[in-house]
Amino acid sequence: MIKVYIKILLNDQNLFSNLCATAKIAGVLAAKNTSLQIPLTHQVPIDHITIEFKLLDNEFLKIISSVKSKYTTGLEIEALTAVSTSSITVFDMLKSYKKEIIIQNIQIIKKRGGKNNIG
Repeated sequence: MIKVYIKILLNDQNLFSNLCATAKIAGVLAAKNTSLQIPLTHQVPIDHITIEFKLLDNEFLKIISSVKSKYTTGLEIEALTAVSTSSITVFDMLKSYKKEIIIQNIQIIKKRGGKNNIG
């Protein structure tokens, strides 16, 4: 989740839409290129990626990613990379409005595939 200056986002729907679209593109590209960013990870053909943005409690922007592949390997690193890069993109786009943006609580909620399942 990202603690952001929500008042700006609530007052300007166009800014919020552009912010989410740009962060989504960045997250998808990052997930597809995880093996280029994280040493010793292997390239996995990704069949589907979703990245959702939700405003919570007029204080937080929650970013959730889901990544799917026909391969039996886990895709948690790709999902974490998508959320991390989307969060950094939001930070970059809002830093001129407010310097105190906090990225926090990036975590795996659910994982299926690979050796271990989570959630």
